[in-house]
Amino acid sequence: MDMGTRPLGWKGTLLSWIPALAWGLYIYDLLSYPVARGSEPWTWGWACNMGHAFLFGVWALLLLPPLVLAGLSWDRAAPLAWFLSSLWAGAEEIIQIGVPGRTGSVLDFFTGSLGALLALRALWLFLVGELPSRLEWALVLLVFLSGTLASL
Repeated sequence: MDMGTRPLGWKGTLLSWIPALAWGLYIYDLLSYPVARGSEPWTWGWACNMGHAFLFGVWALLLLPPLVLAGLSWDRAAPLAWFLSSLWAGAEEIIQIGVPGRTGSVLDFFTGSLGALLALRALWLFLVGELPSRLEWALVLLVFLSGTLASL
């Protein structure tokens, strides 16, 4: 058997979850840290809200390899990665309700969920060599708009 085609087995599949789990814990640590409000310019709030798209987009991409290694096809792994990222984005907003200086926001959830969707779609477009459609560019604009609205 060629070493390049040898299956990872359960240990390799289990180890493939480490980057995704570490990033999920990083998101939790970052978004559940108490902050002092009021002294930052609105641009800081905008950057933080746009960070939701980045954080959950990266997490969706990190969830793909372990899901595929667990035996799911791309057609099943990508929607599941998006769902799990969106679920964690929603959970983080609920957690932030009880954190001093933070609030839970539907727009933050929306920005994180769309960021995950766009990251997965960008990876797909990169892999198949296509250019984004007008609808996909509209979704990018929607992420920036939701991040802006959440920071006002």
